[in-house]
Amino acid sequence: MVELTERQAIARLQQNEARLGQLQAQLDSIARAIDELRLTRATLKNMPEGEASGLLPLGGVMIPVKTLPDKVKVNVGAKVVIEQTRGEAIKTLEKREAALTEALRKTREAGGEIAAESLQIQKKLEERRRPSVPVVSG
Repeated sequence: MVELTERQAIARLQQNEARLGQLQAQLDSIARAIDELRLTRATLKNMPEGEASGLLPLGGVMIPVKTLPDKVKVNVGAKVVIEQTRGEAIKTLEKREAALTEALRKTREAGGEIAAESLQIQKKLEERRRPSVPVVSG
């Protein structure tokens, strides 16, 4: 690491702190998305076979719904929705979860690297601030 002046070191610590806050927000968002995918996958697995009816809660209102036999609509991104069987939809959700889990791992890794750099900077600042004690031999 290039030697930093005290001001540069403090600025870097502040930048790292801000970046860690951003990474934590990303981690929270990714974790929520993974939880939602798991819940959706569990719901698909537990749906009754064939046509079924029920109530869908939406903002304090219950909407009557009917399911098609083994067909669901899956958002595949860019406002594109396709029809898949429940089995296909579950596989799609599993792939998304795997990708999000990898993103979670990489984000945690990045946070760890930033935290390690901050710790290193803090140690160097503390070393600089420690007064030199002369060695007295007697």
